[in-house]
Amino acid sequence: MSKIAIGQRINNRYRLVSRVAQGGTAEIYEAQDLSQKRNCIVKFILENLLNNPANISRFEREASIVSKLSHPNI
Repeated sequence: MSKIAIGQRINNRYRLVSRVAQGGTAEIYEAQDLSQKRNCIVKFILENLLNNPANISRFEREASIVSKLSHPNI
């Protein structure tokens, strides 16, 4: 993974605004969704975990579950 920088665009859709947190498995950033014109969160798996398929599978499963959530406060 390349160096993550504030202001960087991801997939020409998300612009990173600020780093929110880093946990044991990921870095989390506030971003602007340029197509939906709203703020969101973008999560990047830590580079040192990319060599283990179990970590990637867990990360993808979490993303799939979160994408199905629907609530006005989320």
